[in-house]
Amino acid sequence: MISCEIIKDLLPLYVDETLSPESTQLVATHLQTCQTCQREHRQMQGEISARAQETDHEKVTILKTMKTKMFRQKILISVLACSLTVAVGIGINWFAFHNARPMEFSHWTKQVQVSENPLTDETTVRLFSSRDFYGSVGMVRRVNVDGVDTEVIFIHLTETLATRMQRNPNMQRQYINLATIRQGQLLGVGENTPQPQAVEIYYLVAPFRNTVGLTPEEFYALRTEGTFLWRGVIE
Repeated sequence: MISCEIIKDLLPLYVDETLSPESTQLVATHLQTCQTCQREHRQMQGEISARAQETDHEKVTILKTMKTKMFRQKILISVLACSLTVAVGIGINWFAFHNARPMEFSHWTKQVQVSENPLTDETTVRLFSSRDFYGSVGMVRRVNVDGVDTEVIFIHLTETLATRMQRNPNMQRQYINLATIRQGQLLGVGENTPQPQAVEIYYLVAPFRNTVGLTPEEFYALRTEGTFLWRGVIE
């Protein structure tokens, strides 16, 4: 007859079902008549069951943690994707609609129109464009030209990618006021500034250089880099 000590050594393998058929039968026969080994067997089964439950609980916890992390990662990726989409959209919008560049004078049909209103004694000078434009940039300086006190105006139009893709069939739709003379006064001149005797306007493509340090003669010499638009005498 096999002793209980040997059976106890075999019990872990018996519970794990890794014994040979002969050894399994031997342990099973012993357990039928030995209450001590039966208690040992039940205790060992309980410990294994408890460990199995702990393992299952750990697996569930790990799966929940992984699902939570994956959910957070999906949210983060979605937020980043939305942010990137918005940023790209803003960048495209700025580049297409607000990234203004100077319009070359030769790239569009232009027309200087002078209109006179005898009722108000007003003369208006406008520059019409066959293309839509974004805006205009100008600089002004008072210069003595051959003894005549002259308001010299350099101006150019700007365009964006959006306006460049458009074509304006009606030249009356896009224009800019170059100068307005009312009752012998050039509008826009400061109250404490003497009125000029004449006005000269040139189209000068940007970038405008820093003109602060230029003398009136040097400023006036810039006209050679531009295109003459209009000259009028103020009376």
